[in-house]
Amino acid sequence: QDIGWEWIHATIFMVVLFLLTMIYVMIQASGRPRFQWHTILARHSSKMFSWTSIWGFAASLLPGTLIRLLNLMHCPFATHRILIWGCNIRKHIGLLSLYFLFLHVCLMLLLFGGEYFGFMMRKGAMDWTGEASMLTAVLSTSLFIITGIASLPSVGQAMNKAQFMIVFGPVVWLALSFGLAHVMLIGVPSWTATPRSPYTWTRGMPPVTLMSSIFPLLVLFIKVVQVCMSWFVAIRNKVAENFGGPSIYASSGLFVPDDEV
Repeated sequence: QDIGWEWIHATIFMVVLFLLTMIYVMIQASGRPRFQWHTILARHSSKMFSWTSIWGFAASLLPGTLIRLLNLMHCPFATHRILIWGCNIRKHIGLLSLYFLFLHVCLMLLLFGGEYFGFMMRKGAMDWTGEASMLTAVLSTSLFIITGIASLPSVGQAMNKAQFMIVFGPVVWLALSFGLAHVMLIGVPSWTATPRSPYTWTRGMPPVTLMSSIFPLLVLFIKVVQVCMSWFVAIRNKVAENFGGPSIYASSGLFVPDDEV
């Protein structure tokens, strides 16, 4: 027996994603004033792990959301093989993303202090953005751990549909939202600061926090559009039932109940 093509494809996807983040971080970080290469081993690798993790989680949620949105629009691309492929490996990508999150958390616990993260301190204590960032980080990590546990076959098979829909619906989307909030609370002040800091906009490249936020923001936007369209269809059908007008029926599509997430 082999490990299955899903694990192989998910592993390749995550390794490629990590390599891309590593290249970006190394090029940008190496241009900082007084840069020392040994900081790549821990300080900057933590950024690579964080970026890989949040993009992996976002990628795991995107295929099902797109399929539901395209079904609502009666679009034939809802059954495109790329989306089906993404749905088949999304749980594997999610679990691998959880591993990268674990690496990030471990390094942050070891490195956190004034030497590396003094920008979050005011007179020896964190300011409100630092406090809020740490809170959202803890909330996000705890919720992602719950989804990871629920992904285990022994646990998932014991869950009923309602439990499944809660964990892989509101819980996982809250986890991604809190994770994104954690990154943005740390990064937004440096995005808009004038003049631009040579430590964040090194070589003219956007900060890692900005780059790592773009894709999750896009996925959350698509989710909001999908939810709004679902509500519109539900309301339109309810009105049609009451007044005898035409109804809109969107196919539930593939991968029920997974596509509800």
